[in-house]
Amino acid sequence: EIAVQAAIVAEGPKVEKDLAALSSDIALAEERLPLAAEKTEVRQLIERLAREVSPGTGKGKKVEFKGVRILEGGVVKGHDYQSVAYQIEVTGDLNGIIKYIDSIEKHRRFMMVKNLSIRPGAQSLDPETSQVVAAPHQVNLEIVTYVYTAGQRKKGK
Repeated sequence: EIAVQAAIVAEGPKVEKDLAALSSDIALAEERLPLAAEKTEVRQLIERLAREVSPGTGKGKKVEFKGVRILEGGVVKGHDYQSVAYQIEVTGDLNGIIKYIDSIEKHRRFMMVKNLSIRPGAQSLDPETSQVVAAPHQVNLEIVTYVYTAGQRKKGK
């Protein structure tokens, strides 16, 4: 029995080395997949990303955030995560909308656009210049992410 226990103790440094090597991967995974309690923070992130697309980022890039609704999916049986969908409404020009979608899908948090619908803005004629003026597009997006639902994450496990 002493030899068995000594062998287990001897494995300790190797296990700690392996765990240290994986710690950066664990931290990255935890950063990409929010906790269930962070749903509101992800909602705020989605709103902030829309507000960051402004006329200052380039000619013709504009997005105005209108609203968001959170739809919770069910917990996936046998897993410690659940899907969460965010239904977003924004208005903007085509370049701004593309920039917004790009910022969502390239963000460090895992988010993907599942559904997208675009309604063109109304067009009118400017009486002074006789040029066609287009109102912003109306855009509805469904963004899906997943949240970690297990009790509490234990560091190092």
